[in-house]
Amino acid sequence: MSLAQALPQSSGAALTATTSTMMHPPPPPPQQQPQSSNNNNSTNNNTNSSSTTHHHGSVGSNQQPPISPMPVSPRSSSTPPTGIPPQYHHHEGMMPRKSYSCEDFELGEQIGEGAYSRVVLATFKPTGKQYALKIIKKQLILKENKTKTVKMEKQVLNMMDHDNVIKLFCTFQDANNLYFALEYAPGGELYSYIKNYGPFSLEATQFYTAEIVNAMEYMHSLGIIHRDLKAEEEVTVGDSPLKAKKGTFCGTVQYVSPEILKDEDCTEAADLWALGCIVYQMLTATHPFKAESEYLIFQKILKREFEFPDDFPYVARDLVDKLLQLDAMKRLGVGPCGYKELKAHPFFDGIDFNNLKNQTPPSIVPFADLDAIELEDKQDDFDEPNPYIVEKLNEKWSLFLLKNESIIYTRKVIKRRRLTAKKRQLILTDWPRLMYIDYENMVVKGFVPLSKTLKVIKKSDNNMILRTPGRDYIIEDVNGCVDKWAYWIEKMISEKLGTN
Repeated sequence: MSLAQALPQSSGAALTATTSTMMHPPPPPPQQQPQSSNNNNSTNNNTNSSSTTHHHGSVGSNQQPPISPMPVSPRSSSTPPTGIPPQYHHHEGMMPRKSYSCEDFELGEQIGEGAYSRVVLATFKPTGKQYALKIIKKQLILKENKTKTVKMEKQVLNMMDHDNVIKLFCTFQDANNLYFALEYAPGGELYSYIKNYGPFSLEATQFYTAEIVNAMEYMHSLGIIHRDLKAEEEVTVGDSPLKAKKGTFCGTVQYVSPEILKDEDCTEAADLWALGCIVYQMLTATHPFKAESEYLIFQKILKREFEFPDDFPYVARDLVDKLLQLDAMKRLGVGPCGYKELKAHPFFDGIDFNNLKNQTPPSIVPFADLDAIELEDKQDDFDEPNPYIVEKLNEKWSLFLLKNESIIYTRKVIKRRRLTAKKRQLILTDWPRLMYIDYENMVVKGFVPLSKTLKVIKKSDNNMILRTPGRDYIIEDVNGCVDKWAYWIEKMISEKLGTN
C-alpha cells in the first residue's frame, strides 16, 4: 500500500538519485558496444548489453562538439515496459526501433526548477502515462563544466531499481537540451505534508521512516551516497511507496552532517545524520538545528546543539540521539551490523521492512489549516480569527512569538526588493508586530515597523506596498488577499497604537 491511502490524491514516498549522488566506491565501468543512432544526431550512441545499463550522456551543442553522445534509449531491460506499442519496444543490448523525442510527449505545466534545468509534467503519448520530464540546458552545462555531473546522474539513475527510489524511464536530446523522463510522484514532497499537516503521529513517522530506510539501504548497497537527503525535494510522494530522489547541492543547511561542514571524507554516515534530522522534523514539524543565519546553524551542528520538545516520544528520542552523533562511526547503522542494527531499534517495533509496500500506511489527519486564517477567505466578511486555528498557529510559530503574543493573520507571500524575490511567511501579531520569516530555514529575516504613519497601498488584489517613513516593503500575496492584509494591519494599528 502507498501513502495514497493515507492522504488525499497522494501515495507513498520515494528517494531520487541525481547529481549530488556519490558513488563510493565507484562501480566498474560498464562494457559498451558501439551502436548507430536512430535520432537526428550524426554521432553514435552507446548502449550496454547488461540489464543494468549505465548510459553516459553527452552535453554537446551546435557550437561545440559533443563530448560523448547522450543515448536516446530507454532504461535497459530484458522486457519492454508494460503497455508500450511494439515500435517502442527495445531488447537487451539493442537500441529501440523508435528513438524517443519530444514528439512522443505532451508537455504540461512546470513542476520544478533548478540552476541548470527545469522539470515539466509530461504525458507519454503511446500509453498516456505521466512522467516528470527534466529538461537540462546543454549550453549551461558546458559553461559551468558540469558534463561529468550529468553523466554521473544518468549512470546512477540507470542503476536504480527499487520500489522506494524514483526510476528513470528514458533519456533523449535535441540541439539545445538533454531530457530525462523520470517516474512522476504526484503527491509532491514529504516536506509539503509536514508543512501542511503539522507533526506526524509516531505511527506515521515510523512507517515513512522505514520506507526511507529501505531506500537508503538499497542505495548504499550499490555504493551510492546521497549526501543531500532531506524532506524538501529529495523525499517525494508518488503512486507507489515513499520514493527518494537525488539533489544537486551537496548538503542542505539543516541536514548537512558535521563531517561535510569540516570538509572531511563523506560516507554513508552522512545520510544517517540526515535521517535523524528528518525523523525529528516529522515529529515536530521543525528542524533540530535552528538559528538566525546559516553560519549560526552550522555552528550548532558542529557543537550538536539542539533540544527535544517535552512531548517528543522517548523511543524516537533514542533513535534520533543515536543518529545525530558527531562521530560518524558511532551513528546507528554504521559498522559491521549496519542496517540490521538500525532496523532492530525499538522505534521500528512492529515494522515489516520486507512487506512495506503491501501494508496500509497510517492515516495522517490534518493538524489544522495552519498556513493562514484561511477559513476567512471563504467568507464575505472579516470575522474575528477562529480561536482553534489561532491556537494551532501560535503553536506552529511559537519559536518567533513573545510571551502571551498571539497571531492575528499570517500567510505565505513573496517579498520583493530591487531585483530579488524571496518566499516568506508574513505574520501579524496582536502586539502588534509584523515580521517576515524564511519558513524553509525557520529564520526571522526582518520586521515591518508598525506605526500610525504606515500606509497600506493596494496595487492589485495580489500586490501591495507597505509604506513606512524609512522604506517601502513590496509584498505579493499570490492568493489575492491584499484587502485582508490591509484590514488587519489597519485594525491592529488603530486598536493598539491609536490613529491621528
